[in-house]
Amino acid sequence: MDNFKQMCPLSQIPYHEIKLLNKLYEGNRSIVYKSSYKNTNYITKLYFMKDDLYESMLYQLIIAKAVNQCKNVIHTYGVTISEKDNIVGIMMEDLNGEDLYDYLQTNIFWKQTNHENNDYAVYNSVENTYYKYIMKYEDKIHIIKQMIEAIHELHSLNIIHNDIKLQNFIIYKDKENIPRVKCIDLECCYFIDHNKPTIYSKHVLGTDGYMNLSSSRGLISKKTDIYSLGVSMVEVMNGDIWGGEEESYEDTRKTILYFLKKIHIMDENIGKIIKRCISTDEKKIPMIQTVLKNIL
Repeated sequence: MDNFKQMCPLSQIPYHEIKLLNKLYEGNRSIVYKSSYKNTNYITKLYFMKDDLYESMLYQLIIAKAVNQCKNVIHTYGVTISEKDNIVGIMMEDLNGEDLYDYLQTNIFWKQTNHENNDYAVYNSVENTYYKYIMKYEDKIHIIKQMIEAIHELHSLNIIHNDIKLQNFIIYKDKENIPRVKCIDLECCYFIDHNKPTIYSKHVLGTDGYMNLSSSRGLISKKTDIYSLGVSMVEVMNGDIWGGEEESYEDTRKTILYFLKKIHIMDENIGKIIKRCISTDEKKIPMIQTVLKNIL
């Protein structure tokens, strides 16, 4: 722990001065709280540390410090440590928002319809009815553009996120009440070297359905993020794509391509760039600058 404290790249805040408020999430080795420190609210993620976790935690904090300069990526303000409990807490900005997946499922974006073949209709088996996705086109593009900008910022720092999905973007309202999007959850990130654009990890991270074949085999590059971004863009354009029955890579590909066809009908240009993003031929997957240029 002493070595970790000496090498920690972020400000260290006394654990007893942090006020933990309501619990937001509990995982196997961490708990996320709303918290308060000196009259400012934060999101604090407490990790229950073991000796083999300190090195990876330092790596994560180095990345967190690097991305604090980014506009569309979550900012980390400090670390709080309880030595007697072997706890390290990461204190991040509290944007008072929700993840993008939950946001798209809210009732305001769905309207009951009798038309099964509507371009953005999804079947609800519980209610035995179809719902039409009614988010405005310009709002979809506003969200997608910010997602792309977040990845562009990360890649410009030679950082691969490695787990891009709607649940790892948070949407919130700024001071002018305009929806803003930030990328969150830096636990799976890697630094990449210009001279070695693809790295191998024996620990396959990421999320099924959002990974291309290379990523699922531990081969990680910037195109890992681009593929996952492409899947996420398909979701934003359609509102919801997963039926819960996809059990293999082939199943998820069928689902993604089915909903990509609907995008082509509504906007051929957006459809074309997304198709390139989710290509099974990595040579055809564009870099993030190209994606951003085409969306703009």
